[in-house]
Amino acid sequence: MEPRKNIHSRKKIERKRNPLNRLFIMILTVLVVLSGGIFWAKAETIQKPDFKLKSYGPIDEDNGFPVWYKDSADTRLQLCLDVNDPYCALIPEEIPRPDEPISLKNNNFPEEGFYQLASSVIDLPNGGRAVGTFALEASWANGIPQDGDQIVFGRVRFRIDGLVTGNTYTITHPYGVDKLVATAADKKDPTNGEIRFVEDIGTTGGFTAAMNSRIGRFLKWDKDAPPGYVGDPNRDHAITGGYNNQNFFKVEGVGIGKGSCGDNCAETDQFSLMGKLATKAGVDVVRATYSRNVDQDGKALDGGTVDVFASTEEDKAYDIDVTTNKPGDLPIRMRGANGKYFARIPFTGDTPPLITVTNKTDKPVTVKKDINPVDKITGSATYNIGNKSLFVKALSSDKVNKTELTVEGFPGVIPESGVNIPTNYVPPSITIKSSIGGEVVIPVDIDGDPFGPLVANAGAPLTVRVGNLVTLDGTQSIGVVPGTTTIKWTQLSPGAKPVTLTGADTLTPTFTAATGMGVLEFQLLLTNPNGVTSTSTVKVTVENVAIPDPIPDVGSDQKVVQGTLVTLDGSKSKNAIDYTWIQTDINPKVTLDMTNPVKPTFMFPKKNVKYTFKLQVKGANGKIVESTKAVSISTVPDNISNVTAEFRTRISTWRVDGNSDIFGPGVSVTIYLVDTDANGNPRERELGKADVDTLGVFRFRGTGPALNQGGTLKIVSSSGGIKENVSFVRK
Repeated sequence: MEPRKNIHSRKKIERKRNPLNRLFIMILTVLVVLSGGIFWAKAETIQKPDFKLKSYGPIDEDNGFPVWYKDSADTRLQLCLDVNDPYCALIPEEIPRPDEPISLKNNNFPEEGFYQLASSVIDLPNGGRAVGTFALEASWANGIPQDGDQIVFGRVRFRIDGLVTGNTYTITHPYGVDKLVATAADKKDPTNGEIRFVEDIGTTGGFTAAMNSRIGRFLKWDKDAPPGYVGDPNRDHAITGGYNNQNFFKVEGVGIGKGSCGDNCAETDQFSLMGKLATKAGVDVVRATYSRNVDQDGKALDGGTVDVFASTEEDKAYDIDVTTNKPGDLPIRMRGANGKYFARIPFTGDTPPLITVTNKTDKPVTVKKDINPVDKITGSATYNIGNKSLFVKALSSDKVNKTELTVEGFPGVIPESGVNIPTNYVPPSITIKSSIGGEVVIPVDIDGDPFGPLVANAGAPLTVRVGNLVTLDGTQSIGVVPGTTTIKWTQLSPGAKPVTLTGADTLTPTFTAATGMGVLEFQLLLTNPNGVTSTSTVKVTVENVAIPDPIPDVGSDQKVVQGTLVTLDGSKSKNAIDYTWIQTDINPKVTLDMTNPVKPTFMFPKKNVKYTFKLQVKGANGKIVESTKAVSISTVPDNISNVTAEFRTRISTWRVDGNSDIFGPGVSVTIYLVDTDANGNPRERELGKADVDTLGVFRFRGTGPALNQGGTLKIVSSSGGIKENVSFVRK
């Protein structure tokens, strides 16, 4: 195969194609124009590689294709898209404006590009020709470059002429072994056979689908490849990387003639190979969501936070920065490892800023610009088989703005208390959307089991005392469908004091134990719509013993870290059936999460304060007792460290940097200058304040008062920490 010649100039680009490339274009043209009349051979693939592509990279912001694909040997290749690069195998005529940069956004993009393009040609001894193509190709679902139509597929293709119609031929190549039957190439000469075979894997199913193709390991020159490339498409060369060391292209079968591998056999180890080693890892923004909150009185707090999640290659640590479009905001370095990175950014005002994420390790850097954060949606969905309704509850992370939440495919808005949606169809998942951009897909839980057998279970025997509220428990019964199964509890014990059950048609009826009841027996009867019944009984023994008074226990005092979840503990209280916690300090009231009233929780603020609580408990005898002791919940001040300070005398400017171990937002420091006045009297003068960011860093920049000789700095945190005698440098 003769080499491709390349001539480059600033004004005009001319490139002669080698015969192989002309052949590829000819075959592609025939496929597009005459595909309805061409018979594509069906292969019996008797050997396929066991390797697969490992992963693909972030999406390129301009062209919408993955920045790279990684093979089973951890080699990453990117699209080769420079018409002036002789190793890219691009044809200038395929670019609308070849003198301008290739860009999909500027409508200057080819109809196909390649991560790998390998081809091999055998001139058969009988005068025929065999062409094999092995590519990982980027193209368009409808053949025209337009955003949203991008596809990537792995291709194995053969075009072989000069064969005998009806005979089977074996083709061995770097990606397996295939057996194909030759079909007639010419109706006038039915014995003149050919093979036309193409296998494209990945044309549907997104960018992941190409990873199921045979192109699982990229080919390379066996030696002396141009730096940054796996080969030079303009020169045939021996390669490596083929499956089972099949670094050759071979055709065997009747009528081929005597070749280098024997009778009726022809092979070559020469390949035209194009592939560019990836120089960038890229970056994807997986999620950017913001939160806004209100205070305990329901008033909007200023600003909020933006949570940013980004991904890139896993091979090493990358420097990923996130910035906002607000003037003066400094870049924030994202934290992470193994290709996954995160940052939380504070913002002020009513609207979250646009953000930009930059992979600074890439050369040139990769940038994802002007990303608009949306609210984060959380929710739950439960379908009740009995009443055929879907109960949906959802919340937005924006608690300030009036956000409408809806379920895709169902009418109406979800109120804060949730919504019941009548439906006979049980969806496996639902999509909840916010009017300000947030969206989440959540699975649907199922309540009820109409397909199981009907088995009543009245629960375990109970021993109670006079005055106790007794609950019978049939919840372990099987096959009960609410609204469909009939439930009936009856008292069986003859001669015993009659009992009035509250909720006798539910699985958990109740009654109050009274003196003289003795041993009671109850029956649970279940009946389904088909008349099938099941029964179970339970005995309840009522002891004539007085119920003791409840004894509250508020638990031990706690010292906690600011900004963490606090759990109160009344579990050591005795004889209690109801718990009420009372805040007794003078601080603003905290909101207790009473999901578990024995151990309620609250979030300790980022302040150096102390909270006290008393506990009221109610006993089974109805008596309420309040603890005499109050439990104390306090914290420790934050630790201020790594402080550096300097005073620039020429412009009277202070620069103070440091760390707090209580991270912002919501934490600030006040900086004081401690020195003496003209009379030698000690004094403190405030220089200014600085917020602590989400990584615990504060930075103060500001002008200061006249500075006498001597003096130190004092730094006071809103979280209680104090750093005194901080020296500074004069410059």
